[in-house]
Amino acid sequence: MRLKFQGNLADNGEIDFYDLAKALDGFQRSLALTTHLILNGEVITQSPSLKNAKIIVSPPQKGSFVVLVTILGGIGYLGTRPTDTPLGHLVHSAYDYVMKNAFGVKLDYEKSIGDLLEQRSKEIGRTLNQGRLDDLTEKCEIAIKDMHRPIVQSETAERANVSRIVSDQPARLVTRLSAQTYDSLRFERRTTIIKQYEGLVSSYNVNTKVGRFYLVAESRTVPFKLSAPLAESDVGALLARSMERLAQRKLEVPIKFGAFENQSRSGRLRSLFVMSVTD
Repeated sequence: MRLKFQGNLADNGEIDFYDLAKALDGFQRSLALTTHLILNGEVITQSPSLKNAKIIVSPPQKGSFVVLVTILGGIGYLGTRPTDTPLGHLVHSAYDYVMKNAFGVKLDYEKSIGDLLEQRSKEIGRTLNQGRLDDLTEKCEIAIKDMHRPIVQSETAERANVSRIVSDQPARLVTRLSAQTYDSLRFERRTTIIKQYEGLVSSYNVNTKVGRFYLVAESRTVPFKLSAPLAESDVGALLARSMERLAQRKLEVPIKFGAFENQSRSGRLRSLFVMSVTD
């Protein structure tokens, strides 16, 4: 994978040091979380938790500012470097999906990656579906924002391309980064209709009144925040009991949230603003 910054100082092979460090950290984190999901079937939150793969980096290149990284997984993790594999294609396809999903691009899941994930699910015995990719997208959003820092903070670059490199073939563009894609990441709208959600609470902070809600039907979690009146009520016991049920895998005894949705530009559910909780 190649991250290439262009425009402004980047055209001279120069870029703000701090912003580059943050951008590379975001690049590595987003790649690590995506690779881990495809290889191991679970969404993690910390890139050091990546298993069965390594991500290595080559020295930066001039002629704009270019960083090349190589993902070694499976056979490659043991020391060889195949130029391309079906698994490598799936990792790149998932990364492409996550990037576009984060930017609010409307995607046809079934046409783009659905069949590939279904086959991979059978291979590893774990569910990989659109819900998991939405969960992964939410986990990668901060990392993807950091990748924009040279563009939107120091402005030592004007734009960037993320590309896939396969053997000696021309680079295949995955996505472009710009001030516009950064604005798309920050965009959020709240719906005006309260919807009912069934699931279980996976975490809750009594001080901040925020947590995560596991949607049983979608096999993924979404962040939530309690409205002020609800946060002041005696709802903590219900949330605690729900967390216990999830820990015991009692998925058939969910609780119900009445909540407004906070959505991305494409309508993807980002979080819930909870108005009621029913056991």
